Order: sequence, then structure tokens, then C-alpha cells
Amino acid sequence: MFNPNYALFMSTEDGCTFQPNPNSSINLDDLNYFRFVGRIVGKAVTDGYLLDAHFTRSLYKHMLGVKVSHVTMLHFSFVLTWLISFHIPIAKAYTS
Repeated sequence: MFNPNYALFMSTEDGCTFQPNPNSSINLDDLNYFRFVGRIVGKAVTDGYLLDAHFTRSLYKHMLGVKVSHVTMLHFSFVLTWLISFHIPIAKAYTS
């Protein structure tokens, strides 16, 4: 599902999360593929299986019907700044 050759998802700059590929329309049936992937992910979550793939926060919010706003991004920025100021190693993954 997350193979870049399928052009459905692309990894973000950090390489840790996936987001929809803006060029997914090269697949003639891309919306049906996304629907299928959504059902597989939903079934896995419902049955308690962990997927070795993570989506971007904005995609999670979109799936849940939560509006993404600049406040969300400011909160993320605030948390990241806090992590950096205390030299927490996870912050380096987002800043390098």
C-alpha cells in the first residue's frame, strides 16, 4: 500500500510518516484504491493490529473530521521548541 511506485502515498521529509501523494491521479482508479486502503487500515485498527506505517497529523485529523488550523501547527511548533530547549533527542529528528 505504501510502496512509492503505487503513487498513492509519499513519505514526508523526515521519512517517518506518510501523506497522500498529490500525483495519485496517475492511477486511473486512485479513489477506489484509497477507499480500499482506508478499509484495510480501519479493519486493522478495529481488530487491534498495529500497522508499521504512520500518517501525518493533518491526515489523521482529516480522517476524524477534525478541522486542521494554524493553531494546531503553532501547538506543534511550541512542543518542538520545548523539546529542543531541554535537549530531548526526539526533537533532533524534526529539526535536522
